Amino acid sequence: MDDSCADGFTPGESKLKLIDLKNGYYAVVIAGYSTEDTADAVHVFNHYSEYPMFKGTSLRLRGRTIL
Repeated sequence: MDDSCADGFTPGESKLKLIDLKNGYYAVVIAGYSTEDTADAVHVFNHYSEYPMFKGTSLRLRGRTIL
């Protein structure tokens, strides 16, 4: 994997971030080290009600576990 694409990421981990655009809209960023890591983060996002620790505006995940 190109190092510039992986900067700030650890193998096996992903991130979710909610960004307030200050105009009544929000952006959600979902990204992982690999496609599998990103898919795990998308799963957690889509099933947030199953994750009681899903709080705040930024999450770090290892697989489908919130760190």
